[in-house]
Amino acid sequence: MAEVVAAPPGCPPEGCRPVADPHPTDDADDDETTEIADPTTISCLSNRGSCAENPITSEAPTASATAPPDLRTAPVAIAFPVGRANLDAVARDRLDATAARLRDHPELELIEVAGQVERTERGRGLAAARARTVHAYLVARGVAAERLVVTEAAAGRRQVALTVRLAVDR
Repeated sequence: MAEVVAAPPGCPPEGCRPVADPHPTDDADDDETTEIADPTTISCLSNRGSCAENPITSEAPTASATAPPDLRTAPVAIAFPVGRANLDAVARDRLDATAARLRDHPELELIEVAGQVERTERGRGLAAARARTVHAYLVARGVAAERLVVTEAAAGRRQVALTVRLAVDR
């Protein structure tokens, strides 16, 4: 069972809430993924340190005050099985919802698809493969490729984080 942690200090209050830590220890070796948040309730994803220390969440501004609450933006986490870059049903559902939001709201843009894994040579390749998998899935679902930026991010979690923001907040 996932450990529940409080929202890290430094997160914007409207963009964070406690989330389940999908990997409470670094020695998790099972092939199960853990539900992090539903696709419309998105949270800060730092399971170690504050949002200001997390390169994905620290650059994710909240939506402007005039945006409807359902368009407030923050990272979306896509968890992967250990050592693999394939999407399970939960990840596909989350990406389908994200793709629909991006197609339906051109004022939103996906600025980063960041793969995260352990700090090894194999891990860096896996992080890139996971980010490319998410990128290809979103493009196949009608999201324009030019709205997507693929990067590697901090080590320590088997997930890809998608940072979405309003274009007017750039």
